[in-house]
Amino acid sequence: MKRVGLFFSSFLFLFSCVFAQSPSGYVLSKTDITSTSSNPQTIAYQWTASNNTSTSGNFFVLENVPANATLQSVVMQASLSSALPVAPALPAPGPAAVTLGPFYMAANASVTFQVNETLPGSASTVSGETFSLVSQTQLAGTGSLETAGNGRGLIQSLAAIHNFSRGGQPVCFQLDLNASARITLTLFTLTGERVYDSQIQGTSGMNQLSWNLENDAHGAVASGLYIYVLQVFGNGTEETKVGKAVVLK
Repeated sequence: MKRVGLFFSSFLFLFSCVFAQSPSGYVLSKTDITSTSSNPQTIAYQWTASNNTSTSGNFFVLENVPANATLQSVVMQASLSSALPVAPALPAPGPAAVTLGPFYMAANASVTFQVNETLPGSASTVSGETFSLVSQTQLAGTGSLETAGNGRGLIQSLAAIHNFSRGGQPVCFQLDLNASARITLTLFTLTGERVYDSQIQGTSGMNQLSWNLENDAHGAVASGLYIYVLQVFGNGTEETKVGKAVVLK
């Protein structure tokens, strides 16, 4: 598993660079700003969501509010024809998965949100907060199929079915192998935290692994973007395939 960690650390750096430009072209950045409140438990910051593609459309922000925070308000710094949808309604005490949107972004444009949170007691920092940006096209996918594999190695084909999971729908990985091999599945957060491990002894032909959206401690994972690493060991060789899965509660 150390080899997986080293591989993923290198991959995560490359993926962050690629993901910021393409293939998705969707970027969500966070900036802390000075709060005018006299309450030290009030935190103010901004999200800047960017659509670095040539296609306009609607987008969503998926926010995981940790247990030591309450999301009080989110205000979009742009004029809207209607109220900005937020579910569940704010304030949202953590732990909670909050969906913001849809909101419109033109091609090669950005929008900014002003966000306010409060912390309990004497806390002064938020830990465990995550957020990601997805398009409505991704969100609408009910049978998303993400494929990899060139048919020339151990892996003849790989499909991550429902790699955009909605409402607790598991992510199913189907691998067609040309020989028996050991298959290892590992999932990570975007920060590189290992979430889940599983392995099976695969056989020649079609094999299947499922991720039921739980971590290794059998707890439910939060909404957000995850990276999967599939490794296949057989015939004295090793093949690795990497992709992404989005979880929306």
